[in-house]
Amino acid sequence: MVVVNGERIRIGSFPDNAPPYLGYELPMKASDFPPLRHLVLHRVLATEQLSSFLLATDGIDDLIAAKGRILPGRTDTVESIESFWQEDRFFKNPDAMRRRLTLIGREHVAVATDGKSLVRSPGFLRDDTTIVTGRRVAHVCDLFGEPTGAP
Repeated sequence: MVVVNGERIRIGSFPDNAPPYLGYELPMKASDFPPLRHLVLHRVLATEQLSSFLLATDGIDDLIAAKGRILPGRTDTVESIESFWQEDRFFKNPDAMRRRLTLIGREHVAVATDGKSLVRSPGFLRDDTTIVTGRRVAHVCDLFGEPTGAP
């Protein structure tokens, strides 16, 4: 999936759940460029028109479906995918997105109330979920709180 300025662009589906991942297209040697048979432009716009973007693998479908559900073993819920480009925490902490996806995808195991058995709550991400996101800020200091003097 590609999301540009909030507009969702679904790519696929692909036979045998085998999308043409960009990494599989990259050559082993620089002299083998350019293969990239499956590279498709979905949107073209001027840089100043781009306010946010998200690129995600097909695991994003599970994340979207889990919105609002209570996380296994916790009390907080799965947020919308928009939070990944709207919330500062995903930009201020380089590990925040990975940690959040781990919480959403992990199984939770607890001792049952009888004290003799286990209760398993599966995570919500059945497929690999990789996300790359970005957004425009007026100044770097708007995000990190330190003046930079440049937009």
